[in-house]
Amino acid sequence: MKKKIFFAIVGIILLASLMVLLNKKELPVSTPEAAGLVWQECQTEEYLSSWQQAEICLGVTNLDQEVEDGFSSAKRIEYHDLWLQIGQDIYQTKRLGGFLSFEVYLLTKNNWPINIQLGSFTAHSPNIGLYDVAGTVTWEFVTLDKPTIIYDGRNLRQRYNLDQAHSPYSLNGKLVFLAQQDDNYFVVYDGKRLTPDYENVIHAYCCETSMYSPVVRQGFYFFYATREGKGTQFLMLTPSEK
Repeated sequence: MKKKIFFAIVGIILLASLMVLLNKKELPVSTPEAAGLVWQECQTEEYLSSWQQAEICLGVTNLDQEVEDGFSSAKRIEYHDLWLQIGQDIYQTKRLGGFLSFEVYLLTKNNWPINIQLGSFTAHSPNIGLYDVAGTVTWEFVTLDKPTIIYDGRNLRQRYNLDQAHSPYSLNGKLVFLAQQDDNYFVVYDGKRLTPDYENVIHAYCCETSMYSPVVRQGFYFFYATREGKGTQFLMLTPSEK
């Protein structure tokens, strides 16, 4: 039985890898303004000690308003698994067990598998989160030590030849996330690479560094970044009509 499971997993991974190779594409480049977003930043000498201070730095005053942003998170079942309903469909992530030195996780839709990932437990579970992004299931997972986003069953890190993809959210009903490619960090929005690039974007899933990870709420997308050796930039993206 274990041999059958082993070969089934290997077969699924090989098939998924072949599909990725056949469907890779380059991200077109756009400015935030051309994509329908407002981009703001302020420069600080060091990380701000709280998000409240960052909000003051950027002049944000309406974070307490209730905004329909088309984004919601799954319920965590015990420790490893997630459960999410979108419309009439039920999405779940399930930890299947070990494979070599990794843990196998499966994403299902109404109990039918739609994606499989390998990860390892370090200071946190690799199964970061499952989200409803404007009606599309979005899975954030740390696969082989690299964060990736599975959007509607498709691995966006592999599709766009990225080194990292993380922190998904919904702006104007479109997927936005942060990405790394080589030594550059940037925002991806609605299938476009937004300028400018950054030298680093602060993000983590554990411990003190996670305090400065991107924050998403009420139609705002916040993150810390560095650019051109100027120290910490505090960035915010919002829909242009906000």
